Amino acid sequence: MGYTHYYYIKEGTIPSEIWERICQDFRSLILFVPSNSINKQNGLLALDVSITPDVIQFNGVGEGRHETFVLSRLNYREEWQNGDSDMLFNFCKTARKPYDLFVCSCLIIAKNHLKNNIKVTSDGEQSDWAEAIILCQNSVGYGSRFILDE
Repeated sequence: MGYTHYYYIKEGTIPSEIWERICQDFRSLILFVPSNSINKQNGLLALDVSITPDVIQFNGVGEGRHETFVLSRLNYREEWQNGDSDMLFNFCKTARKPYDLFVCSCLIIAKNHLKNNIKVTSDGEQSDWAEAIILCQNSVGYGSRFILDE
């Protein structure tokens, strides 16, 4: 299936004050990244990002593209999301492309704010998340205690 991150988010709507903190922290993280540390195109980060009142979504650019990462404020069961649990399954296959750093970082930010209302797992090991953990710690002041869920 390829290198993938999985997240299970509690069904329902994320309260607006929590969603705003998630969005603000992700914006801060993107602005924090030194311009010489990641692939650039035309002076902009090689990341196609959209942050709206209800969705954070992004992908790499050009050869750095794979599956679009989507984190939604509105989480309601779709036909393909079977099961009895109130946690809804989602995933993003990144194939370890450069935007994987931002997928991991966004999931760390979400976990910080949503606590037990999100479960984060990965095809990778905890050590594969080290760069994202450091980036979150340095940009938004937390992340060093992040541990993948089992």
